[in-house]
Amino acid sequence: MSTVNLSIAGLFERVFGYKSSAFEPKFQKLPQKKETGEYGSPYWGIGENGLEYYMPVEINVGSDRAAQLGLTNADGSTTGRWQLPYPVVSVSNEARIIDTVLTERRGFVSEFINTAGWRISVKGFLIGTNNEFPERDFKIMSKVFTVGAVMQMRSALTDILLLDKSRLGSDEVVVRSVDMPGVPGVQNVRAYTLEFTANEPFNLIDIS
Repeated sequence: MSTVNLSIAGLFERVFGYKSSAFEPKFQKLPQKKETGEYGSPYWGIGENGLEYYMPVEINVGSDRAAQLGLTNADGSTTGRWQLPYPVVSVSNEARIIDTVLTERRGFVSEFINTAGWRISVKGFLIGTNNEFPERDFKIMSKVFTVGAVMQMRSALTDILLLDKSRLGSDEVVVRSVDMPGVPGVQNVRAYTLEFTANEPFNLIDIS
């Protein structure tokens, strides 16, 4: 039986072009490290290889869509929850501003309108066991995009942005795009990038 050794940190830099500390080994742990964020999501997850990694991301499509996506647990239950494999999360936003040029004066007036909403990018790897193509995870990943449904996202990082106590926060997101390029020379690893946007709560007000 052949043995395959993979460096997740090295693969991440090779595929995505920058280093991430999420997969670097932790040789020394603080005795009282913080385990969960303010909203209850964990700071640490366990990958299929049994190694701990930082900042897990879980999506929940609901139990009614779980069977459609193949998210069936070992006991046959369908919770609809899936830990995205080996994720690294980045977020972005931008302000919508209108610039008005002043008549016969230098410069312009900038008026803040709103923010565009949070964009969440998750990069990671699908890794098959026994040096085999990760067929099950690849099928789930492709269906997560094509199902076209609003889903919940829980992560210690994104909870801060989505579940803001100062407003009507929601952990709902929508998948905007998916990219799953190959990793040359490695047959049991497939990279992925999922792009999400926050599904902002919207209430209609009767002004009649």
